[in-house]
Amino acid sequence: MFAKHLFIALLGSFVLLNAGLAWSSDPAKSTEPMAVFIEADWCANCKVLGPKLRYACKGLEHKINFVNLDVTDDRRFFEAKQVVFKLGVPKLLKGVVTVGWVALFDRNGRQVGTIRQDMSVEEIRHALLSLAEGSI
Repeated sequence: MFAKHLFIALLGSFVLLNAGLAWSSDPAKSTEPMAVFIEADWCANCKVLGPKLRYACKGLEHKINFVNLDVTDDRRFFEAKQVVFKLGVPKLLKGVVTVGWVALFDRNGRQVGTIRQDMSVEEIRHALLSLAEGSI
């Protein structure tokens, strides 16, 4: 069991060390802006934010690339690291990772905002519309 966790930790470090190569070779991984929800099944904030986010994003599915990153356990965290690497935003899961929030990225892969669980559905919808229109 220890060897498995050590392997995952080392491989995760390798992915993060090489993240600059992926970013520099292809900075625009998507032609759409992205909303990346970092969640875990044990997270109380996620349970509040999830339904608000699902309601607020209706109709924007073809304007924003919505991505869920489940970091509930080691296996899912490792898979999430692979996803952010492919998306070109590896720094999103670097260091201490907090859950229960959404990172907003413009078409160029720059983080331009966040959505938190204490925001209203209207505030979340406004942030997503602004992201889709490129005004944030």
